[in-house]
Amino acid sequence: MTQASINDRLGRVVLAFAWFDLGLLVVLLPWTQLWENNSLLAHHPGLIPILLSGYVRGIVSGIGVLDMVIAAEALIRRPAAVATRQ
Repeated sequence: MTQASINDRLGRVVLAFAWFDLGLLVVLLPWTQLWENNSLLAHHPGLIPILLSGYVRGIVSGIGVLDMVIAAEALIRRPAAVATRQ
């Protein structure tokens, strides 16, 4: 393995870890007290019924799941440039 391939793998692992963490946060955040008691809702009371809706919470959590799938795919799939070299 060359230094460039090690750096590429390490970069993919770090990015995948960041995507996974962000996805997990987005999955869990809509179901916490932090979601219900935030400054956005205090300043815009018209958004309270929308943002506290189970449908919106589910959509936001679904985006988080997609983010975690992207993280897993980044670890599993090899970049096209590496695949063509071998």
